[in-house]
Amino acid sequence: RLATAQAISKLTRVDRRVLAFLWHLAERWGRMTSGGVLVPLTLSHRMLGQIVGARRPTVTAAVRLLVDSGEVMRRDDGSWLLTGDGARAMDVDEPTPAVAPRRRMLVGRERPVGV
Repeated sequence: RLATAQAISKLTRVDRRVLAFLWHLAERWGRMTSGGVLVPLTLSHRMLGQIVGARRPTVTAAVRLLVDSGEVMRRDDGSWLLTGDGARAMDVDEPTPAVAPRRRMLVGRERPVGV
C-alpha cells in the first residue's frame, strides 16, 4: 500500500492523483454495481486534498473535470461511483521534454588556492 501511495504522489496532475486514489480505495472497499464501482466512503474535497497533497479548490476543479469526462460520479449519499476504467488512473500523459536539460556550467569561477 505504501508503494501505491508513493506512486500516486508522484503524479503531477491533481485529477490523476484523485482518480488513482479513488481506484486505490475501490480495490479495498469498492463494490461492483451495474453503473460502475461504488466506493461507499464519504470523502470531502478538503479531505481528498489532504490525502493527495492539493488544496481544496484545486481538488474541486479536478473532481469537476473527472465528472465531466465521465470517470467519477458523486452520489447523493456522499459515496463515489467510478464509472470509467481504472486503467487511465495511473496514466502518465505528460509530455516528455524533447531535449534533455542542459547542465549549468560555472564559468569564470576560480578555484581556491590549495584545492
